[in-house]
Amino acid sequence: PSTISSTACTFMDDNGHGTHVAGTIAAATQNGVGVASVAWPVSLVSYKVLDKTGSGADSAIAQAIAAAADAGIPIVSLSLGGPGYSQSLQDAVNYAWAHTLDEGGLAFGSAAQDDSNPRDAYGNADFDVRHRFVLSSIYELPFGRNKMFAKNATGVTNQIIGGWQVAGIITASTGNWFTPTDISSNLSTSDCGGTVFNCIRPDRTGNPNGRPCVAGTVFNTCAFTSATTVGSFGNAGRNIIQGPGFQNWDLSLFKTFPIREERRIEFRAEFFNAWNHANPEFTNPDTVAENSGTELGSAAYGFTGFTRPPRRIQFALKFYF
Repeated sequence: PSTISSTACTFMDDNGHGTHVAGTIAAATQNGVGVASVAWPVSLVSYKVLDKTGSGADSAIAQAIAAAADAGIPIVSLSLGGPGYSQSLQDAVNYAWAHTLDEGGLAFGSAAQDDSNPRDAYGNADFDVRHRFVLSSIYELPFGRNKMFAKNATGVTNQIIGGWQVAGIITASTGNWFTPTDISSNLSTSDCGGTVFNCIRPDRTGNPNGRPCVAGTVFNTCAFTSATTVGSFGNAGRNIIQGPGFQNWDLSLFKTFPIREERRIEFRAEFFNAWNHANPEFTNPDTVAENSGTELGSAAYGFTGFTRPPRRIQFALKFYF
């Protein structure tokens, strides 16, 4: 391959510094040729390959990387820059639809109420979440040296306005499923008649996931009535009440202060549940507690008794070397 020593295009690190070796590789990239030899190999960290117009061809960049490797120059990472890439936005979107069925779980009310009929407990799994959506994004703000705005900034000005990034993770999902129980009667062979775990199920008379009939409740509590036949089990199925859904926004702000090619300081401000959105639950999912919100006859029947953590803010300072 040809040897090009011209610095017709700029090859710079995040500090705006350049080297003869970098200029050689950059010129080769611009002209789509390799590099036969270079002087004093250096370690290149997060350099940006640019041609005269501020952009670079992927094939030419690949050739430059190969030539640098052949010349013994270790390239830790390489990123594109210029008008076509200056607004560094990365997104990842994930959506999952799932449905899990089983014959019993560990949650209270999930065990079979009739030991002679295990299929009676067949239904939605305790961990069944039907829909889940996650969007993660990170955006490098277009301010500072070689960015869209203030691209010629240097020194203190560039340290102040450059190197900023914002990121976020948005999560939304439907709720888990819960089993209705009845503590108001003791007419079957199940262990009932009080506030106990795995009580008898009531009879189902309507759609529990329809419009709530009592203000403030999160499901249709009027969809169940007590089983009144002595020695019988209620006909309500296992895990037929869908609990409250979940939505959360985590946001963060980053600022990088370059020192040298291999050293930098990073400031981070992170906001968990940034909008302080309330995500109710029947009980704290991290503790062992009876779920009285789905117990017919309980004062808490139909109501949530726990809310996931509110907004939390934390700051951090990191030194990379």
